[in-house]
Amino acid sequence: MRFAAAALVLSGITAAMGWVPELAASVGEASVPELAGMAEGAERVERVERVESAATTQPPAPLSDRLLTLDDGVSLAGALKPEALAGAEPLIIVDLRTAAEGTAEEEAAAAAAGHRYHPLPVPGAVVEAETLAALKQILEDPAREQPVVVHCASGNRAALLYGALALERGESYDSVVEKLDPILTRQGAIDALAAEAGKPGAKP
Repeated sequence: MRFAAAALVLSGITAAMGWVPELAASVGEASVPELAGMAEGAERVERVERVESAATTQPPAPLSDRLLTLDDGVSLAGALKPEALAGAEPLIIVDLRTAAEGTAEEEAAAAAAGHRYHPLPVPGAVVEAETLAALKQILEDPAREQPVVVHCASGNRAALLYGALALERGESYDSVVEKLDPILTRQGAIDALAAEAGKPGAKP
């Protein structure tokens, strides 16, 4: 009776795993210890499959070591990781770096991964009306569906331009600086944003 019960239990386990054809010929001749060993092997395989399944559902690598995600579908970032672009959802990338900072590699990686890439070079902590207008057009495009990543090398130029647009929309200087605090870290960018708001060059 115990042998029959063990065979029945093992048959149910292996049927769930799709092993019925291979097992059917051997169950009738296997001893109880052999059946126990086969069950242990099935459990090991199942554990391996669970580990492999978990590995395939890991979150994607972060786009940048300096990344601030805002609540309007916009993220501000430092240098992006080309390998992370390959696994990212479709993005609109606004690159504020100059050609001398090595934008060609990112442009190629973005194109290969299906992202929209907009070069908008900003040579330093400066806010120019033409650049601000171009960024505003991208961010406020009513047809935009993808998230936007605005970035430079450190994130400070991105924060500066985004902050200038926020001031233009009527947000207060203090609230803008508080929002951008995690990524607005260089004094030149802080001073430039303060100048846009007519404030002294320091965080409140």
